[in-house]
Amino acid sequence: YTLSATVADQNGQAVAGSTVVTVHPASLYVGVHPAQYVATEGRDTTVELVTVDRDGTIAPGRAVSVKVYTRDWITTKEQIPGGGRRYRSEPRDTLLSTVSATTGADGKAVVTVRATKPGTLRIVGEVSDEQGRTERSAAYLWVAGAGFASWQVTNDDTLKLVADREQYAPGDTAEILVPAPFTGATALVTVERGKLVTREVRTLATNSERLRIPITDRSVPDVFVSVVLYRPPTVSDPIPRFKVGYVQLSVSTATRVLSVRLQPDRPQAKPGDTVHYDIVVTGPDGRGVRSEVSIAVVDRAVLSLQEERGPDGLRAFWFERGLGVNTASSMAVSVDLLIDLAVDAAPVGQRPHGCRAAPTSPPDPLASSTPALSAPPLPSDPSRNCVLTLTPPLPLPPPLPPLRPRA
Repeated sequence: YTLSATVADQNGQAVAGSTVVTVHPASLYVGVHPAQYVATEGRDTTVELVTVDRDGTIAPGRAVSVKVYTRDWITTKEQIPGGGRRYRSEPRDTLLSTVSATTGADGKAVVTVRATKPGTLRIVGEVSDEQGRTERSAAYLWVAGAGFASWQVTNDDTLKLVADREQYAPGDTAEILVPAPFTGATALVTVERGKLVTREVRTLATNSERLRIPITDRSVPDVFVSVVLYRPPTVSDPIPRFKVGYVQLSVSTATRVLSVRLQPDRPQAKPGDTVHYDIVVTGPDGRGVRSEVSIAVVDRAVLSLQEERGPDGLRAFWFERGLGVNTASSMAVSVDLLIDLAVDAAPVGQRPHGCRAAPTSPPDPLASSTPALSAPPLPSDPSRNCVLTLTPPLPLPPPLPPLRPRA
């Protein structure tokens, strides 16, 4: 909370001040951290717990209750002022299981959770202090599986890819979850940083596929994984769809750290003496490394006044890189997509693009018709199911004059 006060004297001169006050829900906190953020349906996943007090000091021997919720997204298409339509996704959490644990002498504990279907799990940890006050912390776990997963549907063409870890090392394999809003998509999977490192085209059978990306030595200090999804028109949704998603993978720079050791030939010297130093530079594996070094001789009395603060050489050379690659698609200006968001929805069984097929199972959250909306019936054509006539909202510009060749 921010507390502010203003004091004014009889002449109208005012002096103001403010301060920030932190109000804790309890005298204890619980931390919840999944061992990996991407799990598999039907398999156990480890969740790490830690209890601390308000100052961050370890609080051992505390009882923690862990509640696991499965999150479903209820997606509808609603009208907005102006005649357009947009998707609206609202979460609905259902309690799946409750697990109890007691932290040890180091304030830590471990529990296992298991997902029964693909989608999102919300893991909530609860701890109570001596006064009965409860503090809650939450973390999310994304689950891949063979069934149809419920994901949030947005009103743009972006896709939020999920990496299974926060940081990797060369030799690791990153697992990336692709939470697609539709199944059967064709995916262009690329690894990028400054240029295209690798590329691959594959078909995603489900809408919760996991990609395995090998982390190489070239991946230091980071790389970007891009997924461009394309789904052709279907019986239930005659509009082609596409999504673009990126995720940044941070890679440890430990393999780039060099150790420098200086050894003088004498512990103490007198003015005029010559001192020889042995300089040894080794890599992370302890073996010598051919390198260039610079040496500075500074009076210790100067350092006693102010500590030397030189630049961090590791950060100067191995700083976090940017993407440096642009991705574009002509589908971003698709007329079919604009019409789908602009026209009124047709009743069930009559779609603006001429589809009378029954809805598929599971229902496609991107389907162009929604039972909650209604519109006048469209004129039917026996050969093409239905016909749609659109009137431009603005007058069309006059045609350009014909080109005439120069004399």
